[in-house]
Amino acid sequence: MFREAQHRCTAAVANKFHLGETVQFKNRRGFMIVGRVVKVNRKTIKVLGSESQVVWTVSPTLLSKFKKGSWNHVTKIQD
Repeated sequence: MFREAQHRCTAAVANKFHLGETVQFKNRRGFMIVGRVVKVNRKTIKVLGSESQVVWTVSPTLLSKFKKGSWNHVTKIQD
């Protein structure tokens, strides 16, 4: 039952993102990644990194819409 609710939540968040939209997320090493949405699935979103040109597969719950001036691509984000 919990898993079904979790999938519904993830799918609802995924619907908020659209192809070509600029988004940001923090990778496992703590660096902020900015990229463009290239594909939206039910459980994941594929993001093309703006600097690295790497396609990241990201849970939509980890993404946020990009805001100019809200990050520094060189500095590691501290928790």
